[in-house]
Amino acid sequence: MEQTIHFYSENKLDMKELYFSFGGVSITQPSHRFGPAIRSDYLIHIILEGEGSFIVGDRKTYLSANQGFLIRPGISSYYEASESNPWKYLWLAFNGERAEEFLDKAGLMDERQSFEVSNATMFLNLIIDCLGNQSRRMSDELMVNGLAYQFVSLITKEVIPLSHSKIEKMHPRVPEVLNFLSKNFKEPISIQEVAERLLIDRSYLSRIFKDSMGISIKEFLNRLRISYAGDLVSTTDKSIEEIGYECGFKSHDVFIRSFKKIYGIPPTTSRKINRMARDQFEGKEDFDKLLSERPFTE
Repeated sequence: MEQTIHFYSENKLDMKELYFSFGGVSITQPSHRFGPAIRSDYLIHIILEGEGSFIVGDRKTYLSANQGFLIRPGISSYYEASESNPWKYLWLAFNGERAEEFLDKAGLMDERQSFEVSNATMFLNLIIDCLGNQSRRMSDELMVNGLAYQFVSLITKEVIPLSHSKIEKMHPRVPEVLNFLSKNFKEPISIQEVAERLLIDRSYLSRIFKDSMGISIKEFLNRLRISYAGDLVSTTDKSIEEIGYECGFKSHDVFIRSFKKIYGIPPTTSRKINRMARDQFEGKEDFDKLLSERPFTE
């Protein structure tokens, strides 16, 4: 579970080169997990406090304060806060025709996708500025897109290779499973189908997957669908029913129950909570208080 302030932009100005999508800050509870998730934008997390792990491809990377990670569009990722020293982190999502070019120049388009920064507070201040400019006026849309440029500029200037992180390699077949699920999670998939498509014995597949990921394939697939749905709930105006069907749920009731099981609240409540923060924000001095008073969600 975590306490979160989450906000977004609809890019009504149709910015092309680089534009702000959404951002936020979270205080996580011990062993808080997020994902697996598929993103349609580039998403950068920077850790303010605590420890945890980030999994992408065949790598599990252990990260702490003043370190971060990049999630690229269309690639499944998963991360988990420490049981004894959980994370407080910020994130910002962006996209655009030159987003990949800018990130490549920052050295973040290799297979590691993790990094260090000298001072995470500089990035936090930009996130708070985003929260303070969420009235949906054209001037504020321009402001948050400008802040996205500032964020990427800081990334380009500040990013340095990891120096003290522990990186583990997972079983080589597990990334194949993650890739298959990432591309097909909207379809009705069975574990037997995954095993047959990848030419792996079903029992062996289930065992190596759970050993590497800590959860079953079925649970992973459900979390993948729900995390994708969570983004759509928070950052679009699509109906809840439409989102459920888009994410692979054939029944509206099943989607609502699955969403509530993972997030702790129904999607309509999640949408309301994530959108009320900008209306309560009164200045930087109130940010920590506002964050600490947020209701817990999964």
